[in-house]
Amino acid sequence: MRFAVRFLARRLLLCCALVAPGVSPSAAGAQAVSPAEAPATAQSAYTPEIEREARAIFADVLSPYCPGLTLTACPSQGAFVLKDSIRKQLAVGMTTEQVWAELEARFGESIYAKPKARGVGLLAWIGPYLAIAFAGLLLTWWLRRASARGREKAPLVLASEPSLSDERRAALDAALRRDA
Repeated sequence: MRFAVRFLARRLLLCCALVAPGVSPSAAGAQAVSPAEAPATAQSAYTPEIEREARAIFADVLSPYCPGLTLTACPSQGAFVLKDSIRKQLAVGMTTEQVWAELEARFGESIYAKPKARGVGLLAWIGPYLAIAFAGLLLTWWLRRASARGREKAPLVLASEPSLSDERRAALDAALRRDA
């Protein structure tokens, strides 16, 4: 079982590395530096505040190397390079907004894990609420129509309309008097 999991993880890593635009597997391996292997000078520049900001960005960036995964979850070497690049940008004094602007310029608007609340992205935010409201209106209309149709089909029984013949009513009254 453990072998199968490792095998699948390696295949996923290889697929992500091969799909990565502009990064060959050999180039990605040469450029990638895990935080443990980074030189001491680069690691010392990463303060806890920079690391917090970087992790917040990683969680909101869709990885260009692993479709459908955020940068935090992407295991590809290209993702490690991009993470390190973001950390370096924050370490030299770039603001979070500047880093986002650079990412958007480099990869386009598809880099956002959450769509922006403008243009088509606004539809992604309010679309589900509009769909629920429309479904509620449709259900209300259907229920009212069905209940009106049911009222039309049901026969009306008027209180003044005798439902028993006179002989039966007299027999029923006599039986009730005897029992009382």
